[in-house]
Amino acid sequence: MPFIKVINEDEASGELKKVYNQITSARGKLSNIMKIHSLMPDTMIKHLELYLSIMFSKSNLSREEKEMFKPVREFSISLILPLLREAMNILFVKFSG
Repeated sequence: MPFIKVINEDEASGELKKVYNQITSARGKLSNIMKIHSLMPDTMIKHLELYLSIMFSKSNLSREEKEMFKPVREFSISLILPLLREAMNILFVKFSG
């Protein structure tokens, strides 16, 4: 299982602290799945926007049925996000130096 560095609320500063506060104020807490994005706060905001759009938009699925997909979504993110970060690191090294 991949290890993802996470910056906790008490360690956050700057833009990340602002995003953490924004999410905590709106949602009442900061979930672990959001903390996975701590190194890239802009992706945290986009993730939350996508989640809210899916969960609260009109569809043929009930809220309960949508909630059933959460474990699949979280598992997928835990696999895909580290791969994307590694690819970005490789590209950054290749093109920056």
